[in-house]
Amino acid sequence: MGFHAVHWTHHADRRIFYPRQEVNIEFDCVTTCGSRGENGLTDKIQKALGARFNNERYFFGDDHAKRLCMGKMVFQCSQFKEITRRIFEGMACGRMVITDRIPDSTGLSEMFIEGQDIVYYDS
Repeated sequence: MGFHAVHWTHHADRRIFYPRQEVNIEFDCVTTCGSRGENGLTDKIQKALGARFNNERYFFGDDHAKRLCMGKMVFQCSQFKEITRRIFEGMACGRMVITDRIPDSTGLSEMFIEGQDIVYYDS
């Protein structure tokens, strides 16, 4: 495609993911991870929050960034206890990120201070 690029496994392109004042906050919580989590966690959140929770998938680039900015917080549930791009993208959009606690070996806990930069959940 003619771009000079360095591949990083996780990142948030600040040209795309940034706080967007023009995007109205429509939801308390958004995610794009689909149906995920033990015992149908995202489905339980949807049931509890109703229209205040948005869990739609297959947004890319600018549309994905705008979708994340539509929530007060971005919810993440890893599939394999791994770091995911949604964590960094949500933070770059200026949103609170709540994610499942993943192993210390991933290094995520070294990058962010729990309760200050990120919120972890265990169950």
